[in-house]
Amino acid sequence: MFITPGTPRIVIISYSMNYGVGKCVWSALGDVSANLIQATLVIFVIGSFFSENSLILNIFKWIGVIYILYLAYDIYKSRPKKFKR
Repeated sequence: MFITPGTPRIVIISYSMNYGVGKCVWSALGDVSANLIQATLVIFVIGSFFSENSLILNIFKWIGVIYILYLAYDIYKSRPKKFKR
């Protein structure tokens, strides 16, 4: 769950290439510990809040649906720009 591709992995790889593996270990440990804290908060704090307040969860779901539809409409209406050579 914590070892997924993304920006932190690129930073860690870049640090290890530039400064050596020994110095990037602290960045990797910081990233893993931050993910662990974030997952704990999401599961126990936010999860318990939404399980007790299902109306708020449904409101957030519909806000997400409306936002995705807005993004789809915006992409549908957009036109590619002409590039000058």
